[in-house]
Amino acid sequence: MTEPSSLPPGPDLAHGVPLSDIVEGGMVICHVGGEPALLVNQAGELFAIGATCAHYGAPLANGLLVNDTIRCPWHHACFSLRTGQVLRQPALSDLKCWRVERRDGRVFVHEMLPVAQPPKLSTAGLPESVVIIGGGAAGTAMDRGVVVDAFLRTNATDVYAAGDIARWPDWRTGDNIRVEHWVVAERQGVVAARNILGRGQRFAAVPFFWSQQYDMSINYVGHAEHWDRVEIDGYPAAHDCMVTYWRNDKRLAVATVGRDLESLRAEVTFEKEAPA
Repeated sequence: MTEPSSLPPGPDLAHGVPLSDIVEGGMVICHVGGEPALLVNQAGELFAIGATCAHYGAPLANGLLVNDTIRCPWHHACFSLRTGQVLRQPALSDLKCWRVERRDGRVFVHEMLPVAQPPKLSTAGLPESVVIIGGGAAGTAMDRGVVVDAFLRTNATDVYAAGDIARWPDWRTGDNIRVEHWVVAERQGVVAARNILGRGQRFAAVPFFWSQQYDMSINYVGHAEHWDRVEIDGYPAAHDCMVTYWRNDKRLAVATVGRDLESLRAEVTFEKEAPA
């Protein structure tokens, strides 16, 4: 009887694979030294990264390649193909990343690349201390939440708000919106921290959340408090559908069940609408 292999699926990249096996825009599930890996051919460049999302372990082979990044199919984390660095939450840890070599019509993967280091900040002009408050809004403007601008600043000097309490100007709809989900809170927290340190970055992420209802996962990207048209593609009862919310012939939001790639593609389309 043959003993079951303890190695991850796919070829061992230390021994190489034919270059012809990796089509443009394609991904090959493989392993490096027993580590699950993903070999990616994107725009003529080859990358080798960890095969699963650092958040909940989603298979990145089912995700979406966008330029030199890859997006998680489950919860829309985003990673750099070049460095493995996490570029967008909910993931908080980087992916492993290996050096790739082409030789004699084959592709080989060698040593792991060093972890990308965050840039060092100059301390000149930075605040001596930062106070993080879990809740409360004394002295700040209120409108069904704490009102902030595009940089997550409140009307109080040097006070920022992020997360469930923050109501910010949504560049897609022109409305001030508040989204109570922790992915948005994580992403706002990053931007608020950068702006406290003087970065001057607008919060421009397209809102996203998911909800797990027993064996059914619902993904929702965009924001639609009011709509005048709803389109349903697929069969909700079969857990396979996409629901699109429109207002004045503008697509505001997309909810999906069983269509992770459609959700990611909608997110990318919405991002492309951002003002320069």
